[in-house]
Amino acid sequence: MKHTIKHISSVLLLLAISTQSAMAYDRPGNSTAQFLKMELTPAGAAMAGSYIMHSRGAESAIYNPAAMILVNGSSVTVNHTEWFANISLDFVSSVIDLNSYGALGLSLTSFYTDQMLVRTPLQPEGTGETFGVVHNRFGLSYAKGLTDHVSFGATASYIRMHLFSGKDQSAVSSDIAALYRTDERDFSFGLKIANFGSSVTFVEKDYPLPLNFTFGLGMNALEFKNQVLYMSITGSKPSGGETILSSGAEWKWADRVFIRGGYKFNHDLESYSIGAGLEIPLGGRKLTINWSMSDYAQMGVTNRIGMDFQL
Repeated sequence: MKHTIKHISSVLLLLAISTQSAMAYDRPGNSTAQFLKMELTPAGAAMAGSYIMHSRGAESAIYNPAAMILVNGSSVTVNHTEWFANISLDFVSSVIDLNSYGALGLSLTSFYTDQMLVRTPLQPEGTGETFGVVHNRFGLSYAKGLTDHVSFGATASYIRMHLFSGKDQSAVSSDIAALYRTDERDFSFGLKIANFGSSVTFVEKDYPLPLNFTFGLGMNALEFKNQVLYMSITGSKPSGGETILSSGAEWKWADRVFIRGGYKFNHDLESYSIGAGLEIPLGGRKLTINWSMSDYAQMGVTNRIGMDFQL
């Protein structure tokens, strides 16, 4: 009991320090690598990003690396997002259970556009050259349980941004996260500091990465024989804006069918989101197919699809 209280106190101390650090950064429009702020998986996006305490499997490497210790055996996730203006976003991750040594994860995030024509005032129809934006993030994550209820995790990332031939830039960053969970109605809360790292130089000016602090809690609001309604609420403080509140819900039937929904408050564009999932048993293994749609007001909607494999 004393150890549990000690670890919970450590989590709360980290929360206080993190909140102070995050609130210190408030420079709108002054950060780069904005793709690091985008939702990457259908399940997380369907719950409006209110997912830091509920992520399971390989997707935990990006949402909350501390939750990777909940993986039994190994887990793989593959996800694709169709963004606006022919922009795409892919996320692939794999997590392996190291038993008493914790859990280890590898992830790749790729943000890319179609090839576009290089145009000039003298050649408005194109010079014959093309260009395309390709941003990649490579992550290495580790998690360790401190007690049966408390775990910590971290991700070290290398970010490579290609804007034009000879105009590549790179940066390194880290995420630090914690998770506290109980067996009572699956109550849990999590916190994470994301994208703490080096800056990127464009035209002799340095731009920081989009530092973000997130804290959230959730629980099973209703429990029936074969059904569970999980609800969550999350607060997120980005370095370049005001705090964003989001809430999410997931209805689960027989551990096979999932219906999800969420809403973001105080967001400039994004509002509601919906999604669904279907788990398919494969002889001791599991395949889950997920889909989500998010509304961005005048910009339209984005669709995400993904597959999770439990091996």
